[in-house]
Amino acid sequence: MLDFMAGRFTPERIIVSAAGNLDHNNFLDLIAPAMETLNHSGTMPKRSTPVHHFFSKVVQKDLEQVHLAMGMQGTSQTDERRFASHLLNVILGSSMSSRLFQEIREKRGLAYSVYSFSHSHEDTGMLGLYAGISPENVQQVLQLINDQLSILAHVPITEAELSAAKEYIKGNMYINAESNDSRMNRLAKNEFLFGRYVAFEEIEEKINRVTSEDIQKWFCSIYSPEKMATMLYGPVVDIESQTLEDSLAQG
Repeated sequence: MLDFMAGRFTPERIIVSAAGNLDHNNFLDLIAPAMETLNHSGTMPKRSTPVHHFFSKVVQKDLEQVHLAMGMQGTSQTDERRFASHLLNVILGSSMSSRLFQEIREKRGLAYSVYSFSHSHEDTGMLGLYAGISPENVQQVLQLINDQLSILAHVPITEAELSAAKEYIKGNMYINAESNDSRMNRLAKNEFLFGRYVAFEEIEEKINRVTSEDIQKWFCSIYSPEKMATMLYGPVVDIESQTLEDSLAQG
């Protein structure tokens, strides 16, 4: 563990970030003694972008409900299409007014929990979906998810829905700015990824520029049954991995 840390936590790779009621020079004086002891030297192993693996799997388990997880390739933290990805995530399933939540839980009561999520990393990302379902509702929920994904790929998002999603993301961004922890992490991430401070106004402008066509174009580039990983975990009845793949292909 010490060798691992010594090889990766080298002075040229460390960013110290702080936010709140502090004086910059006093802060430097506080951290200088600790930073001066970091004299590790080493060569970072060459980083390669992870390879995506797409498959379908059914795991039988004696549980109260079936856990459905689906994933497809998303955007990295520096990909300019990440704004389209995050907006689509809001529209698809990351809020209570989202399509999946409304269609599957509110209108039909078919899932205890249903949502989508977007994870972005340095050089890759993932758009995922989750649902907690009673065994007898699995096939219907799969079909409804397929329907919603197909609609996103073929039917343009309305301006009203897109505008609401933009306000949701911008609202969360500014609410998070009230937290010193959030500001500190944001400063460090911007320095690490972009080498500069990225103003909130710049992010807001990029969010506002995203069109319905941008979102649909990005989603069509990543969405197809053969580019999805799907797993059912729990008391699954009469569904095998191949049957699951066939169900997804029909969507």
